[in-house]
Amino acid sequence: MISDEKLSSIAEDHSNLKKKFNIFKKKFLLNDKSIPLDYIMTLPKHLKGKDKEDDDRKVHAYRLENQFKNVAIRRLEQIRTTKAKKTVKDSVSDYLKKLEEKNQRGRIRIKEQVLQIYEEKAMTQFDEKDPMFNKIIVHIQRVIKIMKAQT
Repeated sequence: MISDEKLSSIAEDHSNLKKKFNIFKKKFLLNDKSIPLDYIMTLPKHLKGKDKEDDDRKVHAYRLENQFKNVAIRRLEQIRTTKAKKTVKDSVSDYLKKLEEKNQRGRIRIKEQVLQIYEEKAMTQFDEKDPMFNKIIVHIQRVIKIMKAQT
């Protein structure tokens, strides 16, 4: 068993070990989904026995407790990941949303193509020599002049 202070002082002396501890912290402590396992234990002074046999028994008991905690935490993490998985209903609703978005984009594209074809046909249908076409153009030009005058 090694104390937390001793472990920190050893890590300060060895840059490789300090780097590995930092990688561990980054990997487990900063990741929301992972739970670091309980490998660091502190023993209160009143629980530390003077008898070597008593210490060995307590260390063994704490190690078993630690293993039990780790198993419980791992199982809890497995349950959380299983519950976090998508259900069939969620998957189907996501698929239907994506399909609707795709259909909507297709409708917009078709609408733009139809408008473009209509505009091309409308322009080819009117001839500049047509008196109605010229009359419409004159009215449009008047509206444009009025709009410019108002601004």
